[in-house]
Amino acid sequence: MDYVHKPLAPESEFRRGQRRTVFSVLVVLLSTWFLLWAIQGVPIYCALAFPCPKPEARVFPALLFGGLMIVPLVIIILTSFGRTRRLNRGLVNGSFVVMVLLALIGMAATLFSGGFGIGF
Repeated sequence: MDYVHKPLAPESEFRRGQRRTVFSVLVVLLSTWFLLWAIQGVPIYCALAFPCPKPEARVFPALLFGGLMIVPLVIIILTSFGRTRRLNRGLVNGSFVVMVLLALIGMAATLFSGGFGIGF
């Protein structure tokens, strides 16, 4: 009885999963970039004890975290089309988690860098 190595999944299903992964990462990246751009228009509320920051105080965190999100994107795109599925799956999942964390931290840093409050 000969042992025949069978692939984990059919090739077409594997390719479809790769496309879905890359598409979902692009959706997260583009929606985060849109939200970081939209946050720039949120009014700045300042405490009376502290001077108000300049309106462009939110630009640096948005550019920093938006640019850092490109690193996991590149890792996901490059590793999702590799041959070794188990190693690549771990890298893709880890990079996706890093990307989501960068998005959340970036939006919070952008909001709170220029002063953020809720008007009553």
